[in-house]
Amino acid sequence: MLTLNLSPIFKAKGIEKPYSFLVKAGLSPHSANSILSSKTRVFRLDHIELLCTILVCEPNDLLNWTPDKGVA
Repeated sequence: MLTLNLSPIFKAKGIEKPYSFLVKAGLSPHSANSILSSKTRVFRLDHIELLCTILVCEPNDLLNWTPDKGVA
């Protein structure tokens, strides 16, 4: 299962208000809320690109993969 791994990045960058940071960077309030609450099922490439640009990271840094239980 893929999950967003943004909290450690925000903490390392000293970003105390991630929602405001994302909205000011150009995400819509709805998209910022969905991304931060990890309720998004679709992760748009332009959002990935924007996050990587503003957080100075790579797509690999944004996601965390955990194997599903019982799946070989």
